Amino acid sequence: MRIRIIDAFTDRPFGGNPAAVCVLDETDRPGGADRPGWTHQPDGPDRPDGTWPEDAWMRRVAAEMNQSETAFALRRAAPDGTDWGLRWFTPVNEAHLCGHATLATAHALHSDGLIGRDWVRFGTRSGVLRARPEADGSITLDLPASRSVPAEPLPGLESALGCTPLAVLRTAALDKALVLLSDERTVRALTPDLAAVARLPIRSVTVTAPAEDRAAGYDFVSRNFCPAVGIPEDPVTGGAHTALAPYWAARLGRSEVTGYQASSRGGLMACLVTGERVMLRGRAVTVVDGTLRSEPTGPRQPLRRAAVGRAATRSPVHRHGGILWRRKPGGGETAAVNTLAPALKPSDAPRPDPRAHGLAADFAGMDDLVADLVLPAHAPSYVVSALETSRELVRHAFYRYEFGTVAVTHALVAVEHALGERCGVGPTFPDLITQAAAAGLVPPGAADLLQACRLLRDQVARGTVTSAALTLPRAVEMVRAAFDTAALLFPAPAAAGTTTEDGGGTPSDNRLARLWAEHRGTPFPASFRGVDIENVDLILLDADVAGLVQRELTRGLDDEGIAILWACIANLDRILPLIGTEDCRSFYAQLRTLAGLAAARHTPAAS
Repeated sequence: MRIRIIDAFTDRPFGGNPAAVCVLDETDRPGGADRPGWTHQPDGPDRPDGTWPEDAWMRRVAAEMNQSETAFALRRAAPDGTDWGLRWFTPVNEAHLCGHATLATAHALHSDGLIGRDWVRFGTRSGVLRARPEADGSITLDLPASRSVPAEPLPGLESALGCTPLAVLRTAALDKALVLLSDERTVRALTPDLAAVARLPIRSVTVTAPAEDRAAGYDFVSRNFCPAVGIPEDPVTGGAHTALAPYWAARLGRSEVTGYQASSRGGLMACLVTGERVMLRGRAVTVVDGTLRSEPTGPRQPLRRAAVGRAATRSPVHRHGGILWRRKPGGGETAAVNTLAPALKPSDAPRPDPRAHGLAADFAGMDDLVADLVLPAHAPSYVVSALETSRELVRHAFYRYEFGTVAVTHALVAVEHALGERCGVGPTFPDLITQAAAAGLVPPGAADLLQACRLLRDQVARGTVTSAALTLPRAVEMVRAAFDTAALLFPAPAAAGTTTEDGGGTPSDNRLARLWAEHRGTPFPASFRGVDIENVDLILLDADVAGLVQRELTRGLDDEGIAILWACIANLDRILPLIGTEDCRSFYAQLRTLAGLAAARHTPAAS
């Protein structure tokens, strides 16, 4: 099966926005619609009609290609008059709309002689999209306009971007925030905190400003950040321009505008707004053209029919799909002897998921990733059980990357029960989180993460994202917020008449003292001396937390110390997913556990 990587919205290789394109044609496949691994999927809001490969296979191909989007085009003659079905997959989920991958697909079809210079109609999740190759080699896309409306700034948006927006708009169709900045230089120089952007309850953030010099050939500049779906910064985004073009056309008072997306690769996009449609024009270049050697395969069936007349020459018992089957006399259907799978041979052992590459050298190394996920000793058993399951799911994401997202949903079950017990069962879950944050039971940063977890769970339940919606570091960050929240909601009970100094103290005190003694004996990773991550000096951060923990163990923290401790915890949560070496990550995971235990003792009781 042929697959290509095509740079869209550029006239030179290694510019614009790359997309992988796989052209499918079920009529050329042996067996047609009955081919194993291909399923008929009726037309509807979630996918275009046609006999497509299994969704799981397309997601694996997209993850393997590791481009911002991989497009799958399927030739068909549909009742709505569309010529091709078109679907887009990011490395983690299926996209609702992707302009640059649509342009790349049209380029591939035109290069193969499968379409001429007339409009070709694609059936997609966003309705019917049209594309037309032009005589000058460019391609025009006809896409639905995405209208934006003014909105209140999202909590945390300003700090995540590192600048003050002039205005914020929302596009409901794309689940996007459109952020207006003061000038082109601010857009180009922007260095957002991508981890904080990913925590915002929205799919992506597009920043834009007017061009400083219209003689440069464009009217506005933009950049598009979508780390929540696995794309830190999208180089050139057609979908974003379906919202940018109507906004700037209305502001400039004309229907034709040109935008420049100021990413490191960069790309120009000519836009024409006609009513509720946006015409985008750009060029494309094929840079990789190869063969995909893994084609879709269907599920194996547990029941087979033995050929009559040949059964007598076969063994009466055979193994299929890990199950023993006994043939009936005279052939015909088989009956199961048992349902126990055979013992795993070394070659059958679980294989690491390639998407987990770089997180740990082996499965044992996943322990470091969850080292600071400490079960709250005084929480109810159902809370502890849900959190323990989520922690194990994170570890086993080494073999199945999707387990990270599933771990978040399990952890959220624990938090929902815990908040209901502390704050009452009447309010909705979003209100419970808001009330807990207002009462000081949950820090604001953790509350924002819990709201992001809740939105993710709802999207998974509705089927708008898959279980591969999160990168594993992001999933660990969300699970950690659930663990920390449970520890704060169920602190150790105070022991009457004893203190840590006289040898007594609560179990939490003793554990803090024990871990502090262990940490003092752990050498600081020498290779990280003088290193900053996200403007956080690692040595100073260690010194701050160490001093605060020691002060807490001896005489207790005052209000200023507690505030500094929470700031340290926020910095630890920010840098831990970014630390690449095992020794340093383990050191700071232990430091995060110490800080969390010290802070838990100063959490106010529920009112």
